[in-house]
Amino acid sequence: MKHLVTLLILFSSVFGFSQENAQERAEKVVKTHLKSVFGEEYKSYGFSELYKTSTARIMEVEEIKKKIDVLRKNNLLTDSSLKSYDALIQRKIDTIKMNKEFPIYDIKHYFVVNEDGVDYLYQTHFFLFPDGKIKELAQLMKYEFTGKEYDWFYGYYRRNPALPQDLLENKKVYKYLDGLLENPEDPASVMATVITTYSVISTKGYLDTVNLPRILAMKWMKKNSEEEIIITEFSPVRVLRQEEEKIGYTLFMKLEIKGVETVQYFEFDNQFVLTGSLPVEKPYDSYFSKE
Repeated sequence: MKHLVTLLILFSSVFGFSQENAQERAEKVVKTHLKSVFGEEYKSYGFSELYKTSTARIMEVEEIKKKIDVLRKNNLLTDSSLKSYDALIQRKIDTIKMNKEFPIYDIKHYFVVNEDGVDYLYQTHFFLFPDGKIKELAQLMKYEFTGKEYDWFYGYYRRNPALPQDLLENKKVYKYLDGLLENPEDPASVMATVITTYSVISTKGYLDTVNLPRILAMKWMKKNSEEEIIITEFSPVRVLRQEEEKIGYTLFMKLEIKGVETVQYFEFDNQFVLTGSLPVEKPYDSYFSKE
């Protein structure tokens, strides 16, 4: 019995974070790394749940350990079966060590860094070895805050009520916004929609589906134009359909750049996430028809 316990402790220490709150240990590793890269400009804004991905052999050992625990709790673990499991675990651990197999832990992290006076919101995916060393990382998003976006993001992050007079509806707002951020195809576009939706609801007291796409379009133009722009007109927000199914919304924006009039087309999905934008050719009148 003592030999089996020793094997299980060894397996846990070599092939996984200690049981002393693996989530906090992983977060500490990530924070330490980012502070070494960005210094005092790094500000942490939340982590995803820590996930572990194991090889088939490691999972087999974990299943055997669970089975032993069940047998022990039910007083069904005999000396002979214990020795058999002991030998089986030893063989699998020897193979795991020989093949240098390890579980990999992964965790996603939002953080803000000020770079040359501009605040950027990052989302980065970290992959960690069991000893806490970083295996690799992938940048999922680098989002530039403009105007008061950082303030609105901070309010959303702190869960400040968007609808303080209706806490039930406020919970629905957060459930909706949080849902948008679950595995998005374009994290930056979705984050723009989340921040802007939160600001519109907080300001207006409801989801203004006319102003929301307009604000998103203005933000996009300002971020993607090196010249000063003057917006002169918006088209109505129209439903976009494909074979009678509603798939989103469209909007046209008339603007001037260096005195030259132009029109930009914007396309959104059903949650007002910007999915595409392009300039359109004259004549412009039909784009702004009220019909």
